[in-house]
Amino acid sequence: MSDEEIINGLLQEDYAALDQLIDRYGRLILWSIHNILNQPEEFFYQKEAENETFFKIWQNIAAYNPEKSQFSTWLVQISKHVALDIKRKLVRLRKVEPVLSIEDSALLYDEGAPFLKENFLDLIACLNTEDQLIFLQRYYYQEAPTDIAASLDLSIETIYNRLSRGRKRLKEVLQNEANLS
Repeated sequence: MSDEEIINGLLQEDYAALDQLIDRYGRLILWSIHNILNQPEEFFYQKEAENETFFKIWQNIAAYNPEKSQFSTWLVQISKHVALDIKRKLVRLRKVEPVLSIEDSALLYDEGAPFLKENFLDLIACLNTEDQLIFLQRYYYQEAPTDIAASLDLSIETIYNRLSRGRKRLKEVLQNEANLS
């Protein structure tokens, strides 16, 4: 079954198409979820994320636009968003204090350096939702700004501007926290 046949089957609410989707893309989707929910205390929530991802795909298949992205990219984006939402919820429930010091904030200015995964979600919580997504894609997933612009349907200049403003905002927050200490 081709991607187009899977999509058409899902649009017609055909469970066989869902089975084909799981057979073809299940590993990719699970890899994406497990890569985000990777802490021992988060393993329990991986199954919840898997189920929610497949449900969202089932519910939102009509929103897929082949002109904007490949089907596999769209599926991974949904799984990433679901897993990140669960991870954010867990971080809030644990009320984890950010551990990133002002010295560690130098990571913000190194375009190639990945953040510590445990601290990243706490760090970007001060940004608006769209800027959080841009930061996640750029610094957490190490995606190229051109890919981010394409996936969010924004210009590359907008991506660079938001990254720059976001870094300034994070620097202010980190400096304020350091001054309060």
